[in-house]
Amino acid sequence: MQGLDKKNIIVVDDMTSIRVIVVKLLIGLGADENLIDEAEDGLEAFEKINIKKYDLIISDWNMPEMTGYELLKLCKAEDELKDIPFMLLTSESDKSQVIAAVKARVNEYMTKPIDKEIFFKKLSGIFK
Repeated sequence: MQGLDKKNIIVVDDMTSIRVIVVKLLIGLGADENLIDEAEDGLEAFEKINIKKYDLIISDWNMPEMTGYELLKLCKAEDELKDIPFMLLTSESDKSQVIAAVKARVNEYMTKPIDKEIFFKKLSGIFK
């Protein structure tokens, strides 16, 4: 994907295996491995987001300490963070969660397991 090689990205998930999958997908789409950071929960991610400028946040919904949904709401409430594209990943396909995420201004929402083609389309939609 053109331009992804210059993007600072943070991948947030409490499961190491999911972070590894997402990072590999991003690298396969042209992202620079050295520009991808990881966090185990929303609290750790929020600390990193306030230190470094990211071009994309990809976060799981269900995590201890701070959920991805709570992280989304915090980021969208901050003037300096509100424009960072945010993709929520979840194993839940509950319609109320999708609606809540849209109301919180999520850029993309994707259910697990992660399908490579759908992931690519959603990222393409973010970086048109």
